[in-house]
Amino acid sequence: MYVFKAAVLGGGTMGGEIAQTIAAADIPVVVKDIEQEFVDAAVEKSREVTKSQLDKLVSKEKLTQEQADARLEEVMGLITPTTGYEEFGGVDIVIEAVPEKMEIKKSVYAELDEATPGHAILASNTSSLSIEEIGSATLRPDKVVGFHFFYPASVMPLVEIISGDQTSRETVTAAFNFAQAIRKQPITCREVPGFVVNRILNSAAGEIWRQQEEKGLSIKKIDEGVAESNVSPMGPFVLIDMLGMDTVLHVAEYLNESYGDSFYVHKGMQ
Repeated sequence: MYVFKAAVLGGGTMGGEIAQTIAAADIPVVVKDIEQEFVDAAVEKSREVTKSQLDKLVSKEKLTQEQADARLEEVMGLITPTTGYEEFGGVDIVIEAVPEKMEIKKSVYAELDEATPGHAILASNTSSLSIEEIGSATLRPDKVVGFHFFYPASVMPLVEIISGDQTSRETVTAAFNFAQAIRKQPITCREVPGFVVNRILNSAAGEIWRQQEEKGLSIKKIDEGVAESNVSPMGPFVLIDMLGMDTVLHVAEYLNESYGDSFYVHKGMQ
């Protein structure tokens, strides 16, 4: 299945990053949120990222300023902001990026099931929640799939494509092809707590959190040491600030519940 039109459900910074990634691949995309301020923030983020990318090309003399200005308006012209579902009737895929709470996910998936055509893929940017359970809120669980970007989505190349028990092979293949169409590097996995990346990341970060708490180590020095060692572009506490405390805590607690104390939850996040 070829994606002629996409949608992003959930505005703000992440929604803007995802929408920009799709529009930069010359695919029209709708951005929806329940509040106009979040939609506006997503559009502004898309413009900011696009301009930054084009400015770099101008500085390298790969584009003239005139060409960059024209391209900026071209990309932004592919993004349609909305607070309703009126633009969803012709989409081929929806990337959902609402808060990491199952009750919210299931509520919006029930809405998406009614608002989108039957062939449309409903893809979740969840970092940990069950694709199978999310899909149970729809009449098309075979077309529900995980599509997990990493922040910032406009820069990070990896996308995890996660299949639930009822996700069809056709859906996974279409999601994989779409990820490549928007110039990402997809990997596929079956549904397990934490999927691939967060399971690895939280295992390592949890041990650092444990040592900091037990030994009273300097958070600043830990972050500086990790960054200077080049094992990661940033320390685990900087990462918490960047991703948001609520999101990191939810994933950490979920992995702790799933795998036990080998996945430690820092008490300062609770």
